[in-house]
Amino acid sequence: MNRPINTKELKELVLDVICPSGIWQLSQDIELLLNRHLKKLPSGDVTDQEARFPTTKQGIHVYLDKFFTRHYFQLQNSLIDYFVSDDFLEKVLNGRLTILDIGCGPAVFSIAATEMLNSLISIMTETGLLSHRKKVELTYVLNDISPICLGTAKQMLNDYFEIGRNMHSIIPKVILGIDRGFPLNLKQLGRIAQNYGSFDIISLAYVIIPLVEQSNISGVADNIFLLENLCSESGRVTILVCKFIENIIRRLGRIVKVPVRQMEYTQRVYSSENTNETFTYLYYESVYKPRVKFYAKRLYDSLPNQAVAFAEITSAA
Repeated sequence: MNRPINTKELKELVLDVICPSGIWQLSQDIELLLNRHLKKLPSGDVTDQEARFPTTKQGIHVYLDKFFTRHYFQLQNSLIDYFVSDDFLEKVLNGRLTILDIGCGPAVFSIAATEMLNSLISIMTETGLLSHRKKVELTYVLNDISPICLGTAKQMLNDYFEIGRNMHSIIPKVILGIDRGFPLNLKQLGRIAQNYGSFDIISLAYVIIPLVEQSNISGVADNIFLLENLCSESGRVTILVCKFIENIIRRLGRIVKVPVRQMEYTQRVYSSENTNETFTYLYYESVYKPRVKFYAKRLYDSLPNQAVAFAEITSAA
């Protein structure tokens, strides 16, 4: 691909928009979106477990107030290098992108990725890398076993595109919701990939602990191997965890044979619980290119019966 500016320069231009002076900040649209949903939801005290993995409206409220921006910035911080790579820019030029958001919660990953894509497209247009007429169609596959999370995820994505003032180049083609948990939904995900195309970004952000609790680290690794076959060859699998479970993510990384990195970033604080203007966080990531081993169809046709059960798919597009 003929590029008038290099990767480093493109990254700096994107960061100037979403992370000015090295401080990650929300755009006006995202801040408006977050405040809109905080005002709609009832507040109340909840357990730490409920705050991290909400099943009630009060839990969603606490998650949005306490964790949304933290996870949002961590996801953008971990994806920025992929977004300015030739692998990703080819997808933008092709005009199609498919996101699989496992354990989506209120669609933090999908919104963070789309907002950064919007900034990238604006810069590519301004610098002549992309035509003003170029459109990128996005397919979202949202997966969460919590009905309140799945419903909020669809609503927040729809509201995001309603609020967005400069979203003319991004078209939300399909928004699918799956309420059966991973990995029991593997065969369904395989059929979605056949119908809509392989996933370009697969997110397993902040779901490793419940997955390990259901199985074990080796079992989670086996299922990630299966999931990789649904990722496009130039796509990325994204695994993020908090700083307190370093040992688990490093063990998982050794089994899956992928790199694990400690990440640090500084963000503006938006939570009502914190009076600091900025705060620096640590977390761990593994963002890697999948290794396609054999055809997904043969793989998913051979899955055991317990993985064949299908969740209802509903479109919010």
